[in-house]
Amino acid sequence: MEELSPQAGCEASGRWRARIRDTTQVSTVVEGSEAFLATGRHDLRGWQRSAEGSQNKLVALKMYFTLLPDQHAKLAGHGELILYPGGYAGLQPVEDGPVNLCALITRQKLHSFTSHWDSLLNHMQHHSPHFAQRLSGAIPMLERPLALSSIPYGYLASVSLHEPSPWKLGDQTAVIPSFCGEGKAIALHTAHRAAELYLDGSSPIVFQ
Repeated sequence: MEELSPQAGCEASGRWRARIRDTTQVSTVVEGSEAFLATGRHDLRGWQRSAEGSQNKLVALKMYFTLLPDQHAKLAGHGELILYPGGYAGLQPVEDGPVNLCALITRQKLHSFTSHWDSLLNHMQHHSPHFAQRLSGAIPMLERPLALSSIPYGYLASVSLHEPSPWKLGDQTAVIPSFCGEGKAIALHTAHRAAELYLDGSSPIVFQ
């Protein structure tokens, strides 16, 4: 989606216009009586979230590993929480065999490692022998972790009684510190709740 806007003169329950660009780079205009905004962590022009949440000093990192068969078997069907000074991480199997490590750490602590991933990984294993055992012999599947640092953790959307608003779903309505699966749970819950209220004839203001 390129653009989302209420049509001129519409009230909170008026009509919306969205401009969408497909894979061939052709733009199409779609109109409707309601709009549901579900762009995840990516902001849409004109509907940017506040850059400041209530927890702004955190960096999220993600890495995929192939574990040794015995460790993979022990982790199967589970998610494990690893605690260490300055942050925490979640380890969980994902599709097709690998495991996903989602780590969260304060910027200050990360800078103490000169932002070096191996140093952080050693730090995590030093403070969690159980985690060190899980990663014994593990093979990283990426050259370096995926990193996100400009996430408005703690953000909660607000609505105006005087301006039209789309139904804001998932990360567009609330952002929590990363933990594998929790963001998806919020996305599914908000979508389900918005659908219920919409079908009952309610409004985005009531939903928010």
